[in-house]
Amino acid sequence: MYTFLDKNDVILFHLLPSLCCKRTRSASVSAPSVAEAIKAFILHVPIPGDLNRQINTHRKWLENKGLSLQPMLMFIGSNLSNITACYVQIDTVRYHLRTPLKALDTCFKAFHALDAEYPEECRAVWYFIQKYFFNLYLEEDEQIPRVTNVLSSLKGLVSKSDA
Repeated sequence: MYTFLDKNDVILFHLLPSLCCKRTRSASVSAPSVAEAIKAFILHVPIPGDLNRQINTHRKWLENKGLSLQPMLMFIGSNLSNITACYVQIDTVRYHLRTPLKALDTCFKAFHALDAEYPEECRAVWYFIQKYFFNLYLEEDEQIPRVTNVLSSLKGLVSKSDA
């Protein structure tokens, strides 16, 4: 079972797309919506027996867009504050992790170890994680203004608290 802090982690993961992704107001803008970013970033399955069905549904959704399943975070529990299991799915292999934070860490490292691309819908979220938590800046990184602004704001908050 997870601690109170672990339970908060999944809620925070769910909120990250709201922080990192641009909110689109126009139909002409092709940027993914926050809802699409959340769907691509984490898969929350309330009933453990539905996990395979949900993965197959997600895989078909990706195939319809001409994409394949990239490393993915999956959480099982009746709601986001009552998570009972954490997984990372890499293609057809599913790894059970002890905590939500370990799942995030493993998923991030899998992207880099496998030279996999971040899913387009949640690319901004993964770049934020990469730069803020891992301090990893790569030459080929896409520059996403919203992520740059959030990182800059957070650095400003940290420097104010250090002063």
